[in-house]
Formats: sequence, structure tokens, C-alpha cells
Amino acid sequence: MSFDLTTKGLFVWPALKREHVLADLLKRYRDQLHKEKRLPEHKLLEQAREILHQLLAQLPLDEEVAHLGVSLCHYLKERELPILFLSRYLQQPLSTQEEAWARWHIVDHLALSKRCIETITTQKDLLYWAQLHFPARDMLWVMNDATQALCWIQKEQGEQWLQIFSDLFERAEATAKNRHDRFCYLRTAGIVCEQLKRVDETFVLTERIRQLAQEDPNWEFYLETFTEAFHLEIRAHHQLQHIDEVRRLGSLVSGLLEKTSATFTSETAMPENFWVRYHNLGAQLYFARQYDLAIPLFRRTLELSGGTAHTYLWLAASLWTQTKDRDQVLPLLSAATHLYAGGKSWTQYREQPEFEDVRDDQEFLQAVATRTSAV
Repeated sequence: MSFDLTTKGLFVWPALKREHVLADLLKRYRDQLHKEKRLPEHKLLEQAREILHQLLAQLPLDEEVAHLGVSLCHYLKERELPILFLSRYLQQPLSTQEEAWARWHIVDHLALSKRCIETITTQKDLLYWAQLHFPARDMLWVMNDATQALCWIQKEQGEQWLQIFSDLFERAEATAKNRHDRFCYLRTAGIVCEQLKRVDETFVLTERIRQLAQEDPNWEFYLETFTEAFHLEIRAHHQLQHIDEVRRLGSLVSGLLEKTSATFTSETAMPENFWVRYHNLGAQLYFARQYDLAIPLFRRTLELSGGTAHTYLWLAASLWTQTKDRDQVLPLLSAATHLYAGGKSWTQYREQPEFEDVRDDQEFLQAVATRTSAV
């Protein structure tokens, strides 16, 4: 299977050579969520899961099944299964590209499973392997994921992560092809510095991201890069308790998104993932506890797409803090449950500080224990 081995390419929907019932079920689920903007049918994922287990029993493991399996497990929130079948996949003869893809996704699922020691060890192995197969400019994807980097911080190896970043980034020639990988790496480095309370360095990295965006103002990722620099800046100001600046930047970027949204027409269609810009800004303001600014951003996300489980969760938490309105909040928690846990009981809301006063409230527990078909 041919794909672009970049940060974006690692997540791209596989280019299939033949029809797959598995792919059709996943497409229908995604379309219901993001195109029809409704809570998708769980039976589609349940049917896909059964088919995947049948296909995984066949040897050797088909490469398209491996890619579709990772996509399905993303929606199922299955973390362990991909580690198992991708480890088996690596025992087969694979192209260098395909081996890189499989190795990276094992690291990613270890990080998502919070198996941080294994994440770090496996990522170091991947880095060593990649250095044998790729020039520095083509291997920034190895280390530039934030979820994986946070494992290094959790195990007090953040400084070592930054040393690897400085060395690898300095050796990597800047090209148009690796511009998005460079952006992701700079953004993750900024998050690592912020987590290590090296906020001055976070501000420096923010400016480096802005400079990178200016390499090509017509670049397809220009808006993403430009706005994410502000998100990083918001994180840094929040850590410094510069709340007025957090609010100023949040309002500035929100206005920019609305201004950009107004430029889309029938001839210049809105990008399919434009909703992510609203969701990500809303997330930063939610974590900064600026709920009144976060709420309209999450609502806008849901106007444009089906959002994610966390869109519903964080909107519910923000609204509960601001309104205490059960009629608004409980359906949102049910929707979060629908997307995150396949309609099964889900109690993550109890971990959110905004719900401290209702952690054991029966109406809230009931809302996250039942299947829903609509918000």
C-alpha cells in the first residue's frame, strides 16, 4: 500500500485497492457523524468488529485489513487490540514504509493505553530503526506526537525528549514536504516546555511556528498552523495566570475563525475538517476555565460536524458550571457516552472538576448508562 509517510500520512484513510465490507461500514459511520451531523449507529461498529476479528484470524495479515483495523479501533477506543495485531504484522515481510507505519502505531497505542515505560522504550527503538532507513528531514514524524511526548514527561524524561528534539530538528533540512511535520514537532515541543514550566521557551517556539507558517501563506495548513500558535500561547499565559491575555487571545482567534468561515461559498467550500479549529480553540479555553468563551466554540463545532465525545463532554461541563441546567447538560453527557463508549456505561464525566457536585447524582449516572439515538 502506498501512502505518504508524514504525520498527516500516518492518519490518512487508506487508499484501498479493492472493495471491503469493513471499509463500507466505517465510511457509513463516519458519514453519519460528520456529514449527516448525527449520532451514528453503533451496530455499524459492532458489525465491523465481528468482520475484523474474522479477518485477523487469516494468515498472513492483509495490509489493507491492518490499516482498516487501526481505523476501526480508533472509533471503538480499542487500545490493546492494535498493539497485538500490529506486533504480529511486523513479523511478516513488509516494505520500509509499511514497517514504519506499523511501528509508529504501536507506539501510539501504547501511549493511548498509558503504558508509558513501554511507549518510551518502543519509541526509542523506532527512532534508532528510522535513522537507519531515512534522512533526518524525513523522520520528524517519529517523535512529534504530543500524546506520546507526555509519556516522557510522566516518567520524568522530558528533558531527554527535548534533547532529542533539538538534535533531530537541527539536522532536518527544512522542505515544503516536511513543513507540516516541522509544525507538529514545534507544537509538541512547546507543550513539553509548558508542562516542564519552561514557559519562556514555549513563547519562543510559538514564534517559530508563526515563522514556519509564513514560509507559504497559501499553504493548505496555513490556518491550522497560525491558529495553533495562538493555542500554544494561550496555554503559556494560562500557566502564568495571565487570564486577561488568555481571554484576549481566545476572542481574537474566535473572531478570526468566524471571519474565515464567512469567506466560504458554494464555489469555495469549507474544508471538511474546519470544525476542528473551533473544537481545539474551545478545548484550550475550557482547560483555562474560560467557560463562557468555550461554550459558543463547542456549539459551533457541533453545527459543522458530529464533533467528538470530548466536544460533548466539555460543552456539558462548561454549561453545568455556567447554568446548572440539567435539561441542557444531561443529553450532552448521553451523547458523549454514545460516541466514547458505544452506548455502554461511561463515567469519565465524574473525573471532571466541573461535575464535582454531581458525581453520584442518580440523574447523571443514568444519563451515562443508557444508549441514545439523538441529542
